Amino acid sequence: MCALLRKKEVEGKRERTLEEELEFQKKLNYITNKIHSARDTDDILLNLQSEILSLFDADRITIYVVDGIRKQIVSRF
Repeated sequence: MCALLRKKEVEGKRERTLEEELEFQKKLNYITNKIHSARDTDDILLNLQSEILSLFDADRITIYVVDGIRKQIVSRF
């Protein structure tokens, strides 16, 4: 009986973990689509910053942009 309860507990934890992973993937997919449809990096910083920070539990964001003319990487924050 005890082994059966442990098995159900493990299955419940696994199910919650999968649900959390699915929710994360949905949010990541949403943000990725928004990034791809953004007009420029300012659009990303203004409209998606809080969602990106929340998704990754971060307090800051930096976007690196490739400057094709100068052949440099530029940081936007």
